[in-house]
Amino acid sequence: MGKGLTFGELALIDGQTRAAHIVAESELACYGIAVDALRAFDQRHPAIYAKILMNVIQDPADKLRFANETVHALEGL
Repeated sequence: MGKGLTFGELALIDGQTRAAHIVAESELACYGIAVDALRAFDQRHPAIYAKILMNVIQDPADKLRFANETVHALEGL
C-alpha cells in the first residue's frame, strides 16, 4: 500500500466487520471514518457524500477488475 490508499472500505459499504488487516512498516498518519458518522454526513452533504463513496469504492473496483483480468488470462493457459 502507499500514500492515499484505503483499507477497510468494504465495511463502510456493507456494514460488516472489516475484511482487511494492516500493519505499518513505518510511521504514518491514519484516519478513520465511523459508519454512523459517514451516514449522518450524507444527510447534511449528499453531493460530497456521493463523491466520498465514489472514491472509497474505486480501490476495490480496481482490485476486482485486476482479479477478473487475471482469471481470464489464466483460463487461456
